[in-house]
Amino acid sequence: MSNLIGMTMRVANNDKYYEIRDCISHDYINLLNEYDLVPVLISNNLSNPEMYFNNLQCRGLILTGGDDIEFRFNKFKQFEINNINNCRDRTEYSLLQYCLKNNIPVLGICRGLQIINTFFGGSTCKIIGGKHVNVKHKINIVDKYFGEVQSEEISVNSYHNNVIYKNNCPKALKIFAEAEDNIVEGVYIENKLVGIQWHPERDKSTYDENIIKRWIEWI
Repeated sequence: MSNLIGMTMRVANNDKYYEIRDCISHDYINLLNEYDLVPVLISNNLSNPEMYFNNLQCRGLILTGGDDIEFRFNKFKQFEINNINNCRDRTEYSLLQYCLKNNIPVLGICRGLQIINTFFGGSTCKIIGGKHVNVKHKINIVDKYFGEVQSEEISVNSYHNNVIYKNNCPKALKIFAEAEDNIVEGVYIENKLVGIQWHPERDKSTYDENIIKRWIEWI
């Protein structure tokens, strides 16, 4: 059976001359190496990312971090985009839709959680003051689906300036981790997807290991 895992990438522009590039941190590759999974990097410039993903017969999808989300839905529920990252938004939205339709498990990390939330009708808000940028903070585990923890409050890394408040998280997503001020840190749909706001590829804890192993069980 295939051990290929599709992995999305961030969009970057060369700072010396105009050239749009896809790129990814080696940390994500190292994470998959630990579990004998093979990453398939997915360009944001594919005309048909679903066909690419299907032809390679990937068993799972990781929506990686980096870049703010730029898409939204207008009043007709049509997909709209508005800047350089729009190609990534389109790619990840299409792949998420494809995976859910075809029962392919999805892991969303940081921005990946926000894509999942927005896909299901939720929204994000800019947080003021850098409280969640390049810091460690406490989260509360409010659902034990991913295993017991020594304390219901654990510490995670944080590198995001957009947040999901509980009242902006759709009911289709089950919340399992929260930060203070009603900020959502982790959601799941059993056997389908899990999204976390922190980065296990940079600093993996025992609890992160539980989450990743459960996701692999779904594959």
